[in-house]
Amino acid sequence: MNVTDVIMNLEQRDNLTAAEISIGMQALVNAGMWGLQGAYGRSMMRQIEVGNIMLGRWHTQDAYGNFIPSRFMVKEGTKGSRAYVAQRCGWEWVRDLEASEGPLTGVPEGEYCPWRAGMKDAAQAA
Repeated sequence: MNVTDVIMNLEQRDNLTAAEISIGMQALVNAGMWGLQGAYGRSMMRQIEVGNIMLGRWHTQDAYGNFIPSRFMVKEGTKGSRAYVAQRCGWEWVRDLEASEGPLTGVPEGEYCPWRAGMKDAAQAA
């Protein structure tokens, strides 16, 4: 599902479950859509804060140029990490979120990848 489909789904369907909303928000976070209207950014951040979703796979910037780390750049167990979501919703939910993302394939051109640089470099970049 592309970003437009996700937004249309969130905007036009009245009967979305909490899980469908969270999966949609995870898709927007993964796509780096922090520049959408304020309600989306606040909703994505709230979902991260309560542990329903994780930070995205890649670091990005919000509409104001603020750095947003990837889920791999934050300490496990802190907001935005896989372990934080697992503490609140269980590892099965983490696996469901990751399954909804599709396979982890190549890094987009110019993107920072902690697997290439090593986790030590990822921590320094945060």
